[in-house]
Amino acid sequence: MTTATEARTEQLNARIEADLKQRGNRGLLRAGYTPARAIRQLWALAAEHEHEPEFIESLLSGNVEGQSGEDQDAERRTNALHFGWSIVDHMSAAAEKDADNTNYGRLEEQAASEKLAAYDDMTREVLS
Repeated sequence: MTTATEARTEQLNARIEADLKQRGNRGLLRAGYTPARAIRQLWALAAEHEHEPEFIESLLSGNVEGQSGEDQDAERRTNALHFGWSIVDHMSAAAEKDADNTNYGRLEEQAASEKLAAYDDMTREVLS
């Protein structure tokens, strides 16, 4: 059986506005998350609900047709709260499962590889 630390990983690249990235990184850091950790949790949640696209859409967009602005705001806040708790639940379960299976050498290697990739991206942007 393949554990989470032995599973094959892939890199995900996305382009977002620089200001949004900086503000998002600060918010994630204040919440105790790295961008990579937040993305993994989002993907885990989406995978768990892969057969419920309406659920995923409602969590991410907060748009609910036929509701007043106040009702939509309340729905959005409720969805955000549920989404946040889902991430906390996933992280707690993952932390418990990985506590005994953590291969720190591999994690350090992966972190170094991610930093090198980020450095390469930054270097390409500067040189272009």
